[in-house]
Amino acid sequence: MKLISNQQKLDVWKGKKFKNVYILGAGASTDYNYPTGEELKNAILTNLDDDDDFKEIISQVSTNDELIHYYGEDLAVSVQELKQSLRLSSAPTIDTFISRNNSFLALGQLITTFILAKWPSWGNRKSLDWAGYYLNKKVGNNIKEYIESPDCFISFNYDNSLEEVLENYFKNQDIDRNAQSASQNIAFNQLPIFHVYGRLPQKFQKIRLRLTNGSVKEKEGKIDLDTIHRAAKGINFINRNNSEPEYKQYQEILKNAENIIILGYGFDPDNNDVIFGGLEGLAELKSANIFATALGFSKEEIQKLVSLRFPISNDNRSHSPNNHKTTIENLKCAELLRKHTFARRFFNDEPS
Repeated sequence: MKLISNQQKLDVWKGKKFKNVYILGAGASTDYNYPTGEELKNAILTNLDDDDDFKEIISQVSTNDELIHYYGEDLAVSVQELKQSLRLSSAPTIDTFISRNNSFLALGQLITTFILAKWPSWGNRKSLDWAGYYLNKKVGNNIKEYIESPDCFISFNYDNSLEEVLENYFKNQDIDRNAQSASQNIAFNQLPIFHVYGRLPQKFQKIRLRLTNGSVKEKEGKIDLDTIHRAAKGINFINRNNSEPEYKQYQEILKNAENIIILGYGFDPDNNDVIFGGLEGLAELKSANIFATALGFSKEEIQKLVSLRFPISNDNRSHSPNNHKTTIENLKCAELLRKHTFARRFFNDEPS
């Protein structure tokens, strides 16, 4: 199945006002054992030098004129240069680093894709994953109704964990046979799930490299470099040109939302520029309730985020004249949904 682009999806859903819009950061994918930005950076710095599979990639690139032109003449030297610069840069993630060092873009894509390909146990769901909880509470048996009027998701992640959970949910039921038979296309192409910086190929975990005993080698023992290269070209990093048309469309979606739910998002300044038009843009979203995780944030950092929207009262919560809520807490994704949304039937039409 061919995946449609973000822009094609945005065109399909243009003008649609979504009641609920979810913003997904790296923390939202940790429920599926994908690495955080910090873990990905550390793996790049520590896992490549002694990896025989990556050495073979370097060897294959050195004999391919097209890839030499794309990645540079001496890939091994370039990798060490990137690692040294990344180590000294103080950039918290590879995304932030590449946004400041665009000359490393192609190499950063390749290395990131390779690390994700070899990440142990990635894609395996934890016992209480937020998307599974969301589907059981939000969708339940009302599959047709949900597909016709879905929530919107804006993801900063490369992985398709949400799409895979949705596909399996629709596939493994017989209430709606149409959704069952078209589960893959509905999850990956039809629903309004937007990946700001691109995404890995569909079913990447299974078909990407034909993993054998943790190795990225095909059955005949040769690394599938073509798969890695094609997958790498499908992802991107923070773009400091915030006039991108897609970014403006994401901001418009947020302006029209009734509820904005932010899961696993670290409020990185560059990403804030993309999604809010700067962190001060968060203060302009006065017509929506905002619920956000801030796992690992200090009380002072959380208070600063909350106070951006409305003055903080004595109970340390933010209130607007229209009783719009701003709730930002040091919670995991599923914990936030359980405590502040579905526990109060917040996202359904019934009164709470």
